[in-house]
Amino acid sequence: MFEVDWPAPDGVRAVCSTRDGGVSAGPYASLNLGDHVGDDAIAVAENRQRFASTMDARPVFLQQVHGFDAVQLASATPHGTRADAFWRRCGIRGSRGSRRATRWRGWGLASDPPRSKWATK
Repeated sequence: MFEVDWPAPDGVRAVCSTRDGGVSAGPYASLNLGDHVGDDAIAVAENRQRFASTMDARPVFLQQVHGFDAVQLASATPHGTRADAFWRRCGIRGSRGSRRATRWRGWGLASDPPRSKWATK
């Protein structure tokens, strides 16, 4: 996983996963996070735990279906929710005072990390 270095407002953080640092073998080597593609379930669970340990929030992994469904992410959203994208409200205020919604594809955070992890200053 690496943190994306991009110009962003205070409180916005982006991370990307890579294939490095996991335990999956063969065509899924090494940090496969998808549990619905034929990889060993124990390896995927370990990969997800390793990935989650790098953050101060719980990632939620969607089962992407290549359709049009987007779901609202909440703290109770389970892994494997069928959708192609999700959104959630976050504590970041826009320039006009409106709450911004965040959107990801594949996985996302069910809770905000501590402020110190998000701040850029």
